[in-house]
Amino acid sequence: MNPMTVSYQEAGLMLPDSANRQDIHAQVYSAVSQLRGSKLERDYIYSVLQHPGLKGQVMVTLRGQSLPKDIPAQKHSQTFEPGRILRSRAEIVTMAQIPGERYRYRDRRPDELHQWLTDLVGRHGFALKDAVWGNPKRSRIKRAGTQFSVPSLSFTMTLEVVNPVDAASAWLNGIGRKKGYGFGMMEDISDE
Repeated sequence: MNPMTVSYQEAGLMLPDSANRQDIHAQVYSAVSQLRGSKLERDYIYSVLQHPGLKGQVMVTLRGQSLPKDIPAQKHSQTFEPGRILRSRAEIVTMAQIPGERYRYRDRRPDELHQWLTDLVGRHGFALKDAVWGNPKRSRIKRAGTQFSVPSLSFTMTLEVVNPVDAASAWLNGIGRKKGYGFGMMEDISDE
């Protein structure tokens, strides 16, 4: 299988913090739409860093192949080739659908996490070599008369590229559920 190189841009934004991920989602979408001058399809992903040291703000990292020109962005590229080892970090939603229940979910049990993560990254062109994760978090999402919370974990993973096309797609589009709320964006931490 041939290597796959993707070019993309990344930019950082500081936005007001909120306990509601819907508010952060709306701020990111509004900022990007306003700078583009239109409400296009979401063709970017983003991650959210919430930390007490940011004093009421969150740091948002945007990634897309074409971010609005008014956002100061850095150009990057990644090459995915079979056998490449990549160290990555991502905050991933860990909810599991309850069998037979259309809109009911549960948190994944600790004993399920390793196999679930192996399967998830496997569907996205990677083999999981190693993983550690932090303490579980819950994020509240309140919108249009409905409110729910989603469980997530920050995973630090050692991955091997198996399918370069799928791996490149995961890099640009994220992995897992609720990517529109800032989950699932993979970071390259190979140099750390």
